[in-house]
Amino acid sequence: MPSPATSATWVLPVVVCVLTSLGSAKVIDLTHTLKSSTYAHGGMPHYNRTALFYGEAVPGMFVDHGGMVFAEHAGTHIDAPSHFMKDGLTLEDLSVEDCLADGVMVDCSEEASKDKEYLVPVQVRVGEHDA
Repeated sequence: MPSPATSATWVLPVVVCVLTSLGSAKVIDLTHTLKSSTYAHGGMPHYNRTALFYGEAVPGMFVDHGGMVFAEHAGTHIDAPSHFMKDGLTLEDLSVEDCLADGVMVDCSEEASKDKEYLVPVQVRVGEHDA
């Protein structure tokens, strides 16, 4: 098995989806593993991790240190309001609570496995979410 320093994948487990129903909540981990084949929007750079140091830095202290390059829209991520609005909040301005909302899980894993650009056909009627 290759060392993490030379592995083609890396996981950034930071995003979850919270689904609520009748007063209970279910947390669903939406994290995707970053790898060189991870989709990168608009020709942006694909994920690449380079080993910078892998071994004992000093006797008894193991270190796996690397550098990563990837497009900000690769894999699981969150866009801050500042990404779309000139004076919008940045990520450090947002609380975890700002990122929580009721949700609906749509399992399109089969379709997405066949087409990496698969789009879920969704129709939302005004007021439907209040029902």
